[in-house]
Amino acid sequence: MFNKVDDVFFNVDDMEKSVAFYRDTLGLPVKYQSADWVEFDAGNVTIALRRYGSGPEGRPELGVGEGATIVFEVDDIEAAKSELEGQGVKFIGGVCEYGTVKLAAIEDLNGNVLQIYQHHG
Repeated sequence: MFNKVDDVFFNVDDMEKSVAFYRDTLGLPVKYQSADWVEFDAGNVTIALRRYGSGPEGRPELGVGEGATIVFEVDDIEAAKSELEGQGVKFIGGVCEYGTVKLAAIEDLNGNVLQIYQHHG
């Protein structure tokens, strides 16, 4: 069902200081940068920072919280959602479109938020 872990992201309060830590202190190269989202090349996975409060309008469940959010890529988000729901996985809201991806948030057994996404368009 899952193709790969595409990225792991952290919500941060101070983007400038956080970018400096990952870029300068840890030495991770920046792949992409905007005011609210910065991606770093960490080999087989992207580590990203997201400014608290940014993201799809009205969808705070899509990764707003403490700790890291793991994002899994899928080929067909509706099929993955149906299969996961059939196994008792709890979705937080439905599938939404955000830019060139479709996203959905799920909870693990401990209430940690994970995301699945599909590229479209």
